[in-house]
Amino acid sequence: MTNVEKISIKIASASCNQTAGDWPRNVANIKAAIDQAVEDGADILALEELGLSGYERGDDFYYSDNSQTLQLLKHLADYARRQNPQLILSIGHPWYFADKDLPTQPDRRKNPLFNRINNTFDCQSFITNGRVVAMSAKRYLFNYERGYEKRHFEEWHDATADGYHNAHGTGRDGCIWIKIDDAWPAIPFGSPVISIGNAKEMITLHHVICEEYWVGSRYDGSIDDRDYARDNPLAQKAQNFDISIVLNSNGSPPAPNKIDKHYHLSKLASQFCGVFVHTDGLGTSGSTFCQFGSRLMAQEGKIISEGVRLSFKDMAYTSKTVHVPLAQNKSAPHAHIDYRFAQNHGADIQDGPAEWEKRDTREIEEELRNECLWLFDYMRKNKIHGVAQALSGGADSAYNAAKVRVMIELACAELGIDGFFKAMPHLTIRRENATIETIMDHMLTCVYMGTDNSSFETERAARSLIEGGTTADGKSFKGIGGKFYYRNVQRLVEIYAEIFSGVAPSTLDDVRENALRTELAAILRLRPEDVPLTDLDNRIRSVKESFPEITHDVLSVAHPSHSLPYENIQARLRQVLIMLFANVENKIAISNPNLDEGRNSYATWGGDLHGGMISGNAHKAKQRQLDHMQHLMEHGLHSISPISGFYWILKNKPSAELQPKSKDGKVTQFDEDQLGRSFTQMDVISHFMLYDRPLEHNERKNNPIEVFQKCRNHPAFANDDIETLHDRIRLSYDKWAHAQFKIHGSPIAATYGRNIDKQSSLRTPNISAFFKPELAQMTIYCMKEMCKRDGADFKALTGHDYIDLLNRALIDQNLIDQINSLLWTPEAADG
Repeated sequence: MTNVEKISIKIASASCNQTAGDWPRNVANIKAAIDQAVEDGADILALEELGLSGYERGDDFYYSDNSQTLQLLKHLADYARRQNPQLILSIGHPWYFADKDLPTQPDRRKNPLFNRINNTFDCQSFITNGRVVAMSAKRYLFNYERGYEKRHFEEWHDATADGYHNAHGTGRDGCIWIKIDDAWPAIPFGSPVISIGNAKEMITLHHVICEEYWVGSRYDGSIDDRDYARDNPLAQKAQNFDISIVLNSNGSPPAPNKIDKHYHLSKLASQFCGVFVHTDGLGTSGSTFCQFGSRLMAQEGKIISEGVRLSFKDMAYTSKTVHVPLAQNKSAPHAHIDYRFAQNHGADIQDGPAEWEKRDTREIEEELRNECLWLFDYMRKNKIHGVAQALSGGADSAYNAAKVRVMIELACAELGIDGFFKAMPHLTIRRENATIETIMDHMLTCVYMGTDNSSFETERAARSLIEGGTTADGKSFKGIGGKFYYRNVQRLVEIYAEIFSGVAPSTLDDVRENALRTELAAILRLRPEDVPLTDLDNRIRSVKESFPEITHDVLSVAHPSHSLPYENIQARLRQVLIMLFANVENKIAISNPNLDEGRNSYATWGGDLHGGMISGNAHKAKQRQLDHMQHLMEHGLHSISPISGFYWILKNKPSAELQPKSKDGKVTQFDEDQLGRSFTQMDVISHFMLYDRPLEHNERKNNPIEVFQKCRNHPAFANDDIETLHDRIRLSYDKWAHAQFKIHGSPIAATYGRNIDKQSSLRTPNISAFFKPELAQMTIYCMKEMCKRDGADFKALTGHDYIDLLNRALIDQNLIDQINSLLWTPEAADG
């Protein structure tokens, strides 16, 4: 026997679309994967991380019960045995282990075998011939960015297992032996290597669970991959074992271009084994993100197999016949399976990469497809009949409405119309001769709720998105479909103003109430430029004298303290109406604030922020959204038609249209003007504030001075002087501070890289200093830079040494207050 002798083996990889704690669904999907693997002649079936329970089970993992888990594993083991007793399964699940009688030793309660806080382990089991033969426990937990696995799981440590002794044996090479069923022998638990075959032909299998294969790579705090051979658990295991096949189960949250990291890591890890098999979960198992369902195989540093990502199926499957060297005896495996290798495996099942992956627009395609699969899963798993959308004629609501169309088209393209209905059996649609248009008419209701401040342009944009229209040069275009309703809510605004003034409408006769409402409505619509404040006060006084029923203030846009409440009441009353449509039609309303609005408190509590039970675009910066809409309008997606209905939407300059129009009927309020920065500038500042770290050291994120320095070198601020850039950055911090209560009270949202959803991404305090001392330091730094620019002497101008003043800013509240009062006049932070 030589090192070049090889064996042929067929490996299947299946990504199942699981649901947290939905045992019937999850077991059915795993059985479907088993059926296909048996039909395909596969020797090994690799499934995703925590596929039995669902990855995103959150605190429901505390209900994990070994007896229940074992019952399900035995059921699947028996099912697979009946189909093919030789099939080797890799199934993910939680498992509890703790030895509270662990002998006294230093830091006993830090030992994962003691398991101080009684969490389960994130495990992956090898199953064959009707029983579990080995169980792997995750050695590195995902506990940064949006991950918090250490809340739910104990982290396995190989070295603590070595030498541990119980009634079943003594631990070695990262494993202990435990008994999980009286009818089965004790099994290795931890990081086992198992062998399959016979005395003449043998290969080995090993698990690397998700985060473990990132360790030691350039994505793990290293400059490059030089530490991989030393620090990675697979590389460490390969020093003692000749590992033939590694099964890498994943529950990978989505982020832009993350597949490139999986390519890189799979190729890197394949250099420490015969073949590396990466299997990611598919779809939404909990609520806050949608897994891509990537399936890769790598050998000798090259990708040799790839599956289609973001499938709308319940189970996506690929297989590959590989040739791996026979294992050489370095160390004895932890368990052995007698195995008869097949001679002929038949054709492989290869379906990836998809055509859209091969285009230079892959990043746009994958993000949009991920959003639509998340929406599809959210609706079908919660038995939601459709979407009710408050359609303003602006980009955000139009984008979220259009995603319903894209979702339906993507699902029907892959599953067919009948498959779509099978996935959503709760829909009450006549299915004979149903089309996408039929489904859209049932599943999307859009309501444009106009006031006197609304423009013809936004009403046209909203209506034509749904019903179609004509371009500026007379060419007709098709809408996305669905129902469109126009409802004027101006009278509701006026009724709220009337009730606010203290009037009880039921106490007035109709004539007097109409006269009163006419007076209040006229005052409500006055603009600051229409009437001096003293004249406004006189007019209000006169109305109160004529109508003693008014016992409180009179709402007017012209009053400085009323402008914002006037805006917000419009957003809030619309929220009530769209919820009414949603309730009546058994649909879910979607709120529309984008990521920039979320980070800058530009969403109304109880209004557009809560205009739905879920958020459609909370993960998406405004400019990125506009770019994606432009792409959808011009190109669509691969195999999905362009959305021509965006035509008038994208021609309108973004505006909330909550302020009165000018005297000539023009809209005067625009989002970027109110926010004091362009969409691109807001996104850049937020990036440097919230995510970026200094290049020279990665132990923390940027402080405000570093944010200023990096923005100053960014092309988005090329025309800004020091003073203007200072104010833009201060404004971003000010809005971020104010946004926190809204973030903590925002609807659930899908995670895609950089959300600020408190459940899954940036978990920030509601009460803190919000960098006030550090912002004072930034102002001092800017003063120094202005002195340098103007040829002034900083110390002569301020009476202080620069470094001394910087240091004082951290501890001197009076200095901070003085700086803020003299050098910073924030925009109103209420909303």
